[in-house]
Amino acid sequence: LLRAVETAAIVADAYGIPSPEQVPELAPGTLPQTLADAIKCQDCGDTIVLVGHEPDLSCWAAWALTGTPAPIFHLKKAGACLLEGGADGRLAGPMQLQYLVTARQLRRLGKGR
Repeated sequence: LLRAVETAAIVADAYGIPSPEQVPELAPGTLPQTLADAIKCQDCGDTIVLVGHEPDLSCWAAWALTGTPAPIFHLKKAGACLLEGGADGRLAGPMQLQYLVTARQLRRLGKGR
């Protein structure tokens, strides 16, 4: 939990977000629909950043992409993915994977390589 909180603070600072919110539904073992219900009602505009642990984030991403929580990829430590879609208010099924990157790729992007 501490590492996820620290990572969320770094992301919040980079994007000028005043304070990241700890959502109990990001706890390990939470059903994807429960997390979706929690974040769907947040007043966050068009973008939501989730910081958490494996395998739960990969299961949630799979659910958001396919409607089933069986992982289709695994986020490695400090990896990231971008999902887009869900414009109809549903967070499962209609989303699309835009990118999946490793920590090494993120470091290279940060250095402009």
